[in-house]
Amino acid sequence: MTKFPKFWRIGRKKTRSYSNDVKAPPPQCVSHNDTQWINRLPPELLGKIFVLTEHLQRGPRLASLPYSGFQDIAVQVCQYWRELAINTPMLWTYIFISQHPPHPLAKLYLARSGKCPLDLDMEMRTSYIGDIQPFIPIPQVKLARETLDFIVAHGGTLDRWRSLIVHAKTPEVLFEMSSFINIAATPALQFVSLKWKVNIDLVEAQEDHSLLSAAEKLDESCSLSHGPQRPRIRRVDLDGIPSAFIFRRQSPFLSNLTRLKLVCAHVLYTIKDISSLLAANPQLEHLTLDMGVAESRSVGNVKTGPFQVSLPHLRYWSLNATNAYDWGVFLLQIVDAPDLETFEIHATTNSTLHDADPATVSFMRIGRKNGLLMHNGTNPSGVMPPVYGPPFPALKHFILKHVRTASQRTIRKMLEAYPTVTKATVSFPVLFALADNVELLPNLNHLVYSGTRRSGFAGTMQRFVQSRSKPNAPFPEVTIEFTGTAEGTFDHVFDTPGIDYMLPLSDLVGHLDIYDNVSPYVSDSDYVSEKRVYTTTDRRFISPFCIESNSRV
Repeated sequence: MTKFPKFWRIGRKKTRSYSNDVKAPPPQCVSHNDTQWINRLPPELLGKIFVLTEHLQRGPRLASLPYSGFQDIAVQVCQYWRELAINTPMLWTYIFISQHPPHPLAKLYLARSGKCPLDLDMEMRTSYIGDIQPFIPIPQVKLARETLDFIVAHGGTLDRWRSLIVHAKTPEVLFEMSSFINIAATPALQFVSLKWKVNIDLVEAQEDHSLLSAAEKLDESCSLSHGPQRPRIRRVDLDGIPSAFIFRRQSPFLSNLTRLKLVCAHVLYTIKDISSLLAANPQLEHLTLDMGVAESRSVGNVKTGPFQVSLPHLRYWSLNATNAYDWGVFLLQIVDAPDLETFEIHATTNSTLHDADPATVSFMRIGRKNGLLMHNGTNPSGVMPPVYGPPFPALKHFILKHVRTASQRTIRKMLEAYPTVTKATVSFPVLFALADNVELLPNLNHLVYSGTRRSGFAGTMQRFVQSRSKPNAPFPEVTIEFTGTAEGTFDHVFDTPGIDYMLPLSDLVGHLDIYDNVSPYVSDSDYVSEKRVYTTTDRRFISPFCIESNSRV
């Protein structure tokens, strides 16, 4: 029988917080609590443990469930913990809202957080909007404004906002959020994430309808740029924001950031627009460009030379152009990042790099001529004979876990160009290519497999490890992350004996970790989304059923 920790059961028996309902323990409990070793810690140290534990607990959860954080559990343990938790303001700074106003729990958290910076997480979808039609924006915008005004009225003023995460049913709500941020200075703001929950069947109509609302908020005062109003903002994630709201401006909506994520809605962002935005953010270190649910169509003949942007500080780039291949190639031709260390490329089961996108494969192999990034115009001749190389000559971590159907020839052609890689995160087809071609990625010392359990996997993994091991020198590190179901059945996901066939690997690698991953939306954040079921640290299995031993609290 699955053993769930006590706090997991408590958090689901009722639908309200216990923070104000707990009475002092009876006298006989006081002496018992005083003898517990953890209660002998200095209050400052125990308070820091509380804060660290609360931070670890944050994350995806079912929006329909009321939020029950670690702090709500801590106040129930004993009188000492209750008093310490209530008097630790940093323990109450994470405000998660998934229900429509009023917000009694948010009010309580705001009161206890003192003057500490706030992290706001607003899940404004089904459970939040209630009976409002999900595709009618005006009532949702009004409701969102009520929540924002409520937060400010109860002490959550803009100057305290450290991060803002909003997930909404309509883009107009996100427009309102960005406008609200600009009402006053936000000196503590470091991170903003705005995500539109796109309905694929209605996305085109919704995006077109939102243009009128976007036009009203295109003045220069509405932006998320780093500057005097927001001196600490460095990271912005925009997921599904219509292009007009981001790009139809006299001055950049985003500038001087170090981390940027852009996911398209219905209309692909143009190469020109992306180039202008990247040029306004020359300090970027971490970049994600994703076509999202945009239409799969050609973007036409674009001369990429004039749009090339130098990003000398870029170290991580994730590119998803699965169904818009020329868009992906053009982006590869305009982002000049010679010191890139980590690159992630997507190719789903609906497409193959080999058959559908030879240009991408070709450019990933030969993207530089005499050290300069090539484009589809006339490239300078320079040294003769020319010296060709990959676009990312310093690459260390190649993430290919989303390449699931490319041919072995295609995979080999790409990997041959990157002898500098020391870590690879791979799908089964890539693992198969590495197992049969020891000359690929000769400096590899850490392999991460991410995928389902499937027939032939154990043999292929063992063949790879044996080919890379030497006498008295095992392959340094292997991490196996099983995702989804095995062979199409649910029963194998938590089938611990099924991992027995991986045991021989532990003698062939320096360090082996095996994980079973489950959806992070199985429950709220009391439930771990990733469970390590085997590690060579202590050479033992960790049962995936034993949630308690892996819980975050």
